[in-house]
Amino acid sequence: MMGLARIAHHVDSFFQLMKGDMEKHFYFAYGLCISSELCLPELPLANRPVDVEITLGKLDRSHVSCSNDRSGFYVIGPCIYRYYKNVGAFKIDGGHNIVVDPDPEVDERILRSFLLGNIMCAMLHQRGLLALHGSAIAIDGKAVAFLGQSGSGKSSIAISFMKKGCTGMADDLVAVGVSNLPMVFPAFPQFKLPQDVAESLGYDQKNLSCISPQESKYAVGPDQNRFLLDALPLGRIYLLEKGDTMQIERLNKQESMIELIRNSRAVDSLCAGDKLQSHFHQCAKVAEDIPMRRLIRPNDLNSFGDLIQMIEKDIRSS
Repeated sequence: MMGLARIAHHVDSFFQLMKGDMEKHFYFAYGLCISSELCLPELPLANRPVDVEITLGKLDRSHVSCSNDRSGFYVIGPCIYRYYKNVGAFKIDGGHNIVVDPDPEVDERILRSFLLGNIMCAMLHQRGLLALHGSAIAIDGKAVAFLGQSGSGKSSIAISFMKKGCTGMADDLVAVGVSNLPMVFPAFPQFKLPQDVAESLGYDQKNLSCISPQESKYAVGPDQNRFLLDALPLGRIYLLEKGDTMQIERLNKQESMIELIRNSRAVDSLCAGDKLQSHFHQCAKVAEDIPMRRLIRPNDLNSFGDLIQMIEKDIRSS
């Protein structure tokens, strides 16, 4: 077992490596300017007033209860505290501040993956946004979102549209503002694809970077000049499912609300705070205002061309 002195050394070394001379970096994502003491190369640079600050610091983990010995969280006032074994502890405060306390020897890519995933979801929840598990693109001035479980083809369909000239907006986490007309706020220009899917879409593995040592997915997508930075009204939602045939089915408002709830991200942070009721109202409003379709497709990479054409025809028909 690693001695306490050695652990302390690794922690201090990590902080020195990550913080350097305490220089802050300024990024843009989800319509927000983010000041960060961690380098976040996935995000485009920004130069505007800061909305969210990410800092490195030591957090008290004594209150964290980890039922599965892998992760845990607790809430004190406006703050959500999250812990992931072998990754680190995080404090999300009122939608404006995130404190990161990394575990010793954690890979930076893994740390960033958690920070830009569930931690960012919790922060968006605190800011009153609806966080959905999906990908989004821009078509004719409106956002089109693709929701579904892991492996359903969300990123693959979005990338296929981008290869035809559409603009990317988000992957894995789609942030929707629901105060009035539902609006999608672009995330950052990175889409995740398994190796076989990336190669089927024309990418050379040698030119791709692995998301993290724990994932077999690769980062692909447009450069920052081909990625939308402005929010767009949400125009259509497709729920992706695997099946023997290729078809599109209309969902009624009740079905749409159920699927929006089912495909929400980091729901436990909603339950832990006081946002669960407002989350249901947000899902109900989106279901009321935005047409939603069930998109059934076979598990065949060669069918993507026909699938894209079918989606385009469905969008034009409304």
